[in-house]
Amino acid sequence: MNLRLAFFLLSSSLLCFPADHLDIAHPDPEAAGMSAARVAAIPTRMKEYVDANQTAGIVTIVARHGKVAGFDAVGYQDLESKKPMRKDSLFRIASLTKPITCAGIMVLLDEGKISVIDPVEKFLPEYKGMKIRGCSGLSAYGCTGVAPSRAINIEDLMTHTSGLEGNLNMQGGTQPATLADLATLGAKTQLLFDPGTRWNYSNIGYTALGRIIEVVSKQPYDTFLEQHIFAPLGMKDTSFFPPDEKLQRLATLYTLTDSGLKRAPNQFSARKGPKIPTPAGGIISTAEDIFRFNMMMRIKACSMGSGYFRAPPLRS
Repeated sequence: MNLRLAFFLLSSSLLCFPADHLDIAHPDPEAAGMSAARVAAIPTRMKEYVDANQTAGIVTIVARHGKVAGFDAVGYQDLESKKPMRKDSLFRIASLTKPITCAGIMVLLDEGKISVIDPVEKFLPEYKGMKIRGCSGLSAYGCTGVAPSRAINIEDLMTHTSGLEGNLNMQGGTQPATLADLATLGAKTQLLFDPGTRWNYSNIGYTALGRIIEVVSKQPYDTFLEQHIFAPLGMKDTSFFPPDEKLQRLATLYTLTDSGLKRAPNQFSARKGPKIPTPAGGIISTAEDIFRFNMMMRIKACSMGSGYFRAPPLRS
């Protein structure tokens, strides 16, 4: 999708999204204009993947015209204990965190506090003077660089066209304790190419976006998302660090191998070190909460409690 069109779809207030009017608990295929028999076949088909040992469990939500036609859970939240998958099971949504980070940026845009063409260094001075690496290899560390034709801007970060590397080299040195520390480490790398000229998937870029949210809003990144996105949309089970009473609903991670599913070593419970909310992939959520966020995006606008995502003036 064209980026400016995407910005418009998020910011426009031509329609209003009433988060409290979504009837997710009572699916109605007919109200959604769908065949009840066909919708009922979906969980049966999903169960076949579970029976084939291709996935532990699946939660599906099917909707049309703002009406929920089906909401089902099949399989297991944990294979070893045969704990059933629940409709409200929690999942680590990984890089689905990124569009939510972008929504946070758009809130600041809507408030007139930033522009997507603002240079990153305006908010994160450590990114000033970054160079394009001057040697080949997988890492830019230690290479003599050359100056880019222009500075990285916020749009570059959102579209993975900043030239920043994909991930940080976390080996050696002082380990980061805050999101600010992580963003600073990103500024110590060198660019892979001139900003805006090529594409490279970059988690570092989204770390910078999260830090920009903190600097501009003067709030912690996760607190900002809770107040401006999660709470207004009714995303009651979405967070970076769920409380202990909710962790019993967290689905176990598995890796699909040639011999079937294997329990992954990087379970949430195995995480060590400081609790840093990761803008590139740290959110834990439910199918229902992500459905609410996706409906807000699809309907083009969202009732945000006392405020709205509003359409900025259109420019050519």
